[in-house]
Amino acid sequence: MKLTKFIIACFCLLVIGGDALGQTTESSVSELQRVAKVLEKSATVLGYKTVRGFRPTDEWETEEKKVLLENHAYYTLFGEDSDGSCLRTNGRIGVTILIFKNDELARRQVDEMKKDHSGNIGFKVTKSDETGYLLEEVNGFYAAVIQDTKVIFFEDRSRAQADNIKSLVESLAKEAR
Repeated sequence: MKLTKFIIACFCLLVIGGDALGQTTESSVSELQRVAKVLEKSATVLGYKTVRGFRPTDEWETEEKKVLLENHAYYTLFGEDSDGSCLRTNGRIGVTILIFKNDELARRQVDEMKKDHSGNIGFKVTKSDETGYLLEEVNGFYAAVIQDTKVIFFEDRSRAQADNIKSLVESLAKEAR
């Protein structure tokens, strides 16, 4: 009987402690799915296929960053001009959806990402306000949308998808709230 109570107590501590350690919660999973549906709907209108992805070296799974997040996911949008291989970037937009533990952490990350780009060749911000940013550099076009604890980053290494990213940013700003 004592062993059973001990096991139950340990299990409860793991479940309760999961949030403090940066593990996902049911609400963050549903929020991530909701944002992904809006992304997919908007991308489909523009002729893209949305595919959920994984990264072998996931920077958001490191201990220092994992404690900042409730949840995260990677998606790739494949356009009609994408060759479907991993060799070229044409017709492809990388999307990272992050759900932070609070608004301040989300804003800080958006500022940090923009600052990281600022040292690159050809860096030019075309939009920057409380809702995010659009920026260009020699090796790509990048955008961020911020809504409360949610941050959605877009990356286009071909520099040919800027107009479509702008449309996606507008759609997400309207619908993902």
